[in-house]
Amino acid sequence: NVISELKEHIGYEISKFDSKEIFFDEFKSKSISIENSILVVPGANAFVSEEDVWASKELIQNADVLLVQLEIPVETVVAAVKIANQGGVRVVLDPAPSIGLLPEELKQVDLICPNVSEAEAILNCEIFDRASAESAATKLHERGFAKTVITLGENGALYTQEGSSVHAKGFEVAAVVTSAAGDAFAGTLAVQWYGQNDLGQEVAFANAAGALTAGRLGAQTAMPDAEEVQAIQTDGVLRDVWS
Repeated sequence: NVISELKEHIGYEISKFDSKEIFFDEFKSKSISIENSILVVPGANAFVSEEDVWASKELIQNADVLLVQLEIPVETVVAAVKIANQGGVRVVLDPAPSIGLLPEELKQVDLICPNVSEAEAILNCEIFDRASAESAATKLHERGFAKTVITLGENGALYTQEGSSVHAKGFEVAAVVTSAAGDAFAGTLAVQWYGQNDLGQEVAFANAAGALTAGRLGAQTAMPDAEEVQAIQTDGVLRDVWS
């Protein structure tokens, strides 16, 4: 069945996941990861509907945090954000893959965490150093996003908080496959930020998770556990490029 297939494919202990809201369509495919880029073949993702998320309203509103991306139809993402907002659930938006200008309704998220190319597409700008990254973060805030984190690849991340921008340094790693690093960062940030208001420690932890993922083969199988992240935070070498 689909659960045993997921266990075999991902290699995780599937009992740690609540599987009752997994929808299975044997005729649809999914995205494909190729080296440091993602070839998006929407497949099953394109068929996730607003009705599907409304059917999961209770699950969403009982969650601690909702992390959304743009691999499903944007109107479906908007519906999920609306449901979470109604239930007082904190929402993190990872605007990937890039669709350029975002709908106004997505400004209702609590935090947006684009990478450089996604931020450039949203704002029609260029990011090439710390000053341009700070400018982009400020513009996202001015456009209505409450909190912003821009991931900068090997240069770490830049986040806005209380009217100022803070650069969190990246880690020195030998990159192998970087395509899942952003997913690792966003997922880690969403979990770590739950119940917190200060982004500093959470962004640093997410930076470490993303760096570890970039240094490994695969996507899901490259994701580190908490102990591995804590270890690189203790023993890893920081990159001092954009300080």
